[in-house]
Amino acid sequence: MRETMHRFARSFVGRNLIMTAVCALAYLLQVSVMPYISIGGVTPSLLWIMLAIMVVGFGKNRSFWCGAMYGIVLQSVMPTTSIVSLMMYPLITIVAGLLFADKSHQQLEQRRAQGRSDRNASPLLRTPVCCAVMTFLYNVVNISYIYLRGTDVTGDHLMRGLLHMVLTTLLCLLLMFPIRYLLGLRYNRLERKQAVKYENAVPKPKGGRI
Repeated sequence: MRETMHRFARSFVGRNLIMTAVCALAYLLQVSVMPYISIGGVTPSLLWIMLAIMVVGFGKNRSFWCGAMYGIVLQSVMPTTSIVSLMMYPLITIVAGLLFADKSHQQLEQRRAQGRSDRNASPLLRTPVCCAVMTFLYNVVNISYIYLRGTDVTGDHLMRGLLHMVLTTLLCLLLMFPIRYLLGLRYNRLERKQAVKYENAVPKPKGGRI
């Protein structure tokens, strides 16, 4: 029975069902539990944590659809939320995917052929950094939108935005391990050592050119 469940979890259908369930669970916890967990009146966001893990673990395409799903669901449940806030989920996810998603083998080979040392950084490092960048962009756009609507931006707005970024990033450091485990993402140290060994073995052209 255990072997069957493990095989199902590794299948295409099983992986996508588990991913959908975890994304939905993150949304339900965000709207039902997280409002009761706040510091200084600021609540960290499980949605940005989930999107950061998706960007690093699954790349641009799946994370974009996850961000779009969050935006659509929020629009249907909370119609008073501004359309700008809802559009930020898929748009910021696209930007984060360009910066933090794994480089393809073709991209890595091209850089190695040019004599440049390059490899995908550790996902355990990229995930919290990605989360911090995404929440930073979210707060920058939110504060800009408030200013364009004619409201004076005060120090309180800036401090709340900074606190939101810090709290979300710290919570990401705690939750990314169990969430990555549920999604079937593993940190394989052996593969990283082999990648570094292979990279160092590639001869670099003299003068930096081929």
